[in-house]
Amino acid sequence: MRTKTKALKIARIADDKKGENILALDVRKISNLTDFFVLATGQTMQHLRGMCEEIERKMKEEDVALIGMDGTDASSWRVLDYGDVIFHCFNEESRRYFDLEHLWGDAKIVEWKKK
Repeated sequence: MRTKTKALKIARIADDKKGENILALDVRKISNLTDFFVLATGQTMQHLRGMCEEIERKMKEEDVALIGMDGTDASSWRVLDYGDVIFHCFNEESRRYFDLEHLWGDAKIVEWKKK
């Protein structure tokens, strides 16, 4: 699966799971860590877990391997690392605190549409 396609698919899955303020950032020109970040806000720890589990399940169906993950059921920030795409989901307080949108402010915002 192409990298941008993967990022957009992850954004749509997060949207299907009622993620909020979903943002896809193209960081290829400013990072050697990854190509895209996808950010989403969830309301509760259970909501964050549900979004991540659904993304894991659907990406596995597409034979897209999860390289790593961070965060626990008690975490306010969870991360799924697909190598060229990294998904971050936070509660609102953690998203404001870590402010990845500002940290990666030079990144190009990728438009995505709901299916």
